[in-house]
Amino acid sequence: MSDMKIPVVRLKMVKEYDLSADRNKVYGIEEAAPIFESLIGGSTLERLALLCMDANNHPINVAVLNIGNNRNVEVVPSEIFRIAILSNATSIIICHNHPSGILKPSKYDMQITKKIGQIASLLSIQLIDSLILGDFGKCLSIRSEIGKKEGEINDKC
Repeated sequence: MSDMKIPVVRLKMVKEYDLSADRNKVYGIEEAAPIFESLIGGSTLERLALLCMDANNHPINVAVLNIGNNRNVEVVPSEIFRIAILSNATSIIICHNHPSGILKPSKYDMQITKKIGQIASLLSIQLIDSLILGDFGKCLSIRSEIGKKEGEINDKC
């Protein structure tokens, strides 16, 4: 009989620093944009960030998930939801910046937003929005763009 040892582990999130916010509740783009601007605004590389919130729309935490190049950033759903689940988040907003400053979602931006929304729904987490951050704090709601394209915003996106 072998004497195999199996490690006992636990996951832990580590606070890096505090980010100041003007409001204590986040409902959408208006409140989220300044938070993301503080975190990833002005970057010359695309960055993907996540804001986790509790049932009362209070921010729990914010994280930079990935750093890409000047044209794109990889979106890995498991990274988004690992942090959301560990945070006990009931809702999330994701955001990536466009170093070009152009606030136009790509076809991939639209597709991945729908996919993240579907996964979130399965996990009983609400995807409030997926944002694109441009120059000087300007921000675009991808969910609104999907709604314009499809005629309405639905819970599946």
